[in-house]
Amino acid sequence: MGWDIEEVRPTKKEEEVCLMVRCGALVLLLHSLVAMAVRAQEAVSLAEVEALRQPVTVREKMILLPDLLREVSRRTGVTLTAERDLAGDKLTVFVKDVSAEDLLRRIATIVMGEWRKTREGYQLAQTAQAKRWEEELLALERENRLQSARRAVQIYMQQAQRPYAELVQEAREKLQAMMEGRPRDVLQTPSGETIPIVGITSLPSNLDYAELPYYLIGRLLRGFSPQQWQAFWRGEPFFASTLNLPGTLPLPPEALEWDKQSVHLRLPLGDSQEERRLREVLLRQAEREPTQHILLVFALDEGAGTIRSSIYRVKPMMVEPYSSIGGVVVNTAREPKHRVEEHPCFQWWNRWQTGEEEAAEAVALQAKVNMAPGEQLPVSEYAPLPAPGRAYFTLADYLEWLARRTDLQIVADAYRYPWNRFDDTPFLQQGETVLNWLKRVVRPASQYGGSWWHVEGNWLLVKHSRFWELRRSELPERTVRELERKTARGQMLTLNDYAALAQEMGAMHRRRLETLDGYAVRFSLSPLDGHLAVLRFWASLNSAQQTAALRDGVLPIAALSPAQQRAFWRSAWEGVLFGAFYAKQWAFEEGEHPLPLPALTIALAPVEKYQLMGSEIAIPLMDTRELAERTVEDLKRWQPGREITIRPVWVVQCRYSFLLFPNLQYSGQFDFVPPPGR
Repeated sequence: MGWDIEEVRPTKKEEEVCLMVRCGALVLLLHSLVAMAVRAQEAVSLAEVEALRQPVTVREKMILLPDLLREVSRRTGVTLTAERDLAGDKLTVFVKDVSAEDLLRRIATIVMGEWRKTREGYQLAQTAQAKRWEEELLALERENRLQSARRAVQIYMQQAQRPYAELVQEAREKLQAMMEGRPRDVLQTPSGETIPIVGITSLPSNLDYAELPYYLIGRLLRGFSPQQWQAFWRGEPFFASTLNLPGTLPLPPEALEWDKQSVHLRLPLGDSQEERRLREVLLRQAEREPTQHILLVFALDEGAGTIRSSIYRVKPMMVEPYSSIGGVVVNTAREPKHRVEEHPCFQWWNRWQTGEEEAAEAVALQAKVNMAPGEQLPVSEYAPLPAPGRAYFTLADYLEWLARRTDLQIVADAYRYPWNRFDDTPFLQQGETVLNWLKRVVRPASQYGGSWWHVEGNWLLVKHSRFWELRRSELPERTVRELERKTARGQMLTLNDYAALAQEMGAMHRRRLETLDGYAVRFSLSPLDGHLAVLRFWASLNSAQQTAALRDGVLPIAALSPAQQRAFWRSAWEGVLFGAFYAKQWAFEEGEHPLPLPALTIALAPVEKYQLMGSEIAIPLMDTRELAERTVEDLKRWQPGREITIRPVWVVQCRYSFLLFPNLQYSGQFDFVPPPGR
């Protein structure tokens, strides 16, 4: 017997009610999951964790935070980890027989973090406030650096709306007004004759908007999309041309007429016979050698607070660099809009620092810092920096030295930042106390490259000032250590070694590399200085492409993938603006097979150079023995009695060129230097 069952369908109202119930249940479930996640991410105290009451001893200089936590985990049996944002942080820790919980609590203070419970154990993470403060400080400092650049961008875009000939005339009139009443530049001959100096006009920086490159930049910026503006403020280079080239910004045909008008900026203002003759020469030359195309490269230079540019004229038989006669004044003293010292983060660390009265009463700081009889002061283990070329130590080196002479339990953040700028911080001044040592060596945070320090009983905690910049610009530690290990084994670093390091470096690293401070590492950083762009491009190639380039001496752009071709152009333009490139013309000999364009040429070859031994300062390798001998003679005049000898050294020299257009290439070279003792 069968049953006929009528399908019962819910009404529309019932469907709405069911949907509301299901949504409500889903919302409750989501709230529950979020609440569980929040509870799991809440900060916890480690004081009640029995296993972390065990005593631990750690004596490490510049140890990576994950490695430090792994070591404490091994000794206590408690799983301790660090979040990804802290994975690259380093610490200096010299403690003996302290509870693990005491140590971990102070580590959290130094990294501005908190401990959170996980399924496996506990994780150290930066607090939300710390992350926000760090981002705000980076933004404030960046805005201070970019004040001049933002003003320049505004002026260039505004003036680019006007006819170019009008700007040239205005610049000449303003310059004429500025020079009226000023005495003429003259040359006095030995016979008493006065000869007026006739030269090319120089534009002051406040009239640089009349310069051709800045006028073109202003017109280009006016047409930028939001994506292009983002790339511009990130510092990415842009290339523009009157040539129809893929991936370039187009310059209008009128740019060639503006180039002719730009010649008038260089014409002498006076009306003497010499000045009239010079004007005629310059105008005839411009007519005889007309510009056929213009190439323009520009990018934001955040460190200098300006826009860097290079512009080239393609002429019938050559490519001629455009010689700027004005320009933005860079690295000027600018009144910052935002004072970092007034930020809540800076103020928090100021309050955290032990005050003078409290420090004077701290028993642990009254002990004398003495050296053992016959003990020698440390010798720097780092490669000398190019400038000023002296031995350097980090703050971690100083704290390690202090830890060996006191009973202090020391925890500090650690960076490869040379602490003794200009070699002016000795390890010891005889008879000083720990307190006096700290005041002298661990400089106040208000000074450039200073720090904060805090004393609790026999605990000494130290925090670098400007840590927000040091954290972001620190070299990748694991890569650096691998290169240091190779150097310690007596191996010469290779092109691929430096390329691997360059691949992990950005604009902040480049700016820090360019400063007098830079980095304290145990191998030469010279190949990176001015050659980051080509090294990063080399890192983008696969092993087959690298082998072919070194075998054939040339790598055509046609052999590259689309992504590698973009990297080629970016590296070329970045090198033009920020690198140690030099532009030159070249012409192929008759019958010579021309190289493909565009392309990269590269060659490695052994080269003999000369090193000066026994000098008080580190001197770069000399290219010729004659130059080395002349330098020795000069050194002996102000280093009398010092024995300075010349030692031949074989280096591997890397020479490369970006072949971009007919008659235009950008070339550079750097040396791979053998480790000391080889």
